[in-house]
Amino acid sequence: MPETTAAPTTGRTPPHSQGVRPGRGLPPFADAGEPAALTTLQVLRLLDSGPRGLTEEQAEERLLRYGENVVPARRPPSWPRRFLGSLRDPFTAVLLCLGVVSAAVASWGTACVIMVLVVVSCALRSGGEHQAGRSMAALR
Repeated sequence: MPETTAAPTTGRTPPHSQGVRPGRGLPPFADAGEPAALTTLQVLRLLDSGPRGLTEEQAEERLLRYGENVVPARRPPSWPRRFLGSLRDPFTAVLLCLGVVSAAVASWGTACVIMVLVVVSCALRSGGEHQAGRSMAALR
């Protein structure tokens, strides 16, 4: 009688038994916290596509059904809101607290220097966020 050897197990459920069906969404997780590995063919089936992509008719139908693939535009925050939001930075908050303590003990020189550092830090952070917002809008 010929011997049969069992295939080595990896502890994962094979993709074909995980409920992978075209148009049904992603399969459930194989292990706790570890997503199941999908082959290229399985991903294409999930997306109702093929190795050569979509036909013109399919692309037009999906464009009508789902709309254009664009990031929704949001109004950027104003300068004062961005400036005040930069006070939530932990480093800036610590400096602000130190400035208040220095002012409370009447060390005005130290308090003024610290407050200048807070203003400069907030201005630099606000400027960086403004530039990042402009770059993101350009990419959109």
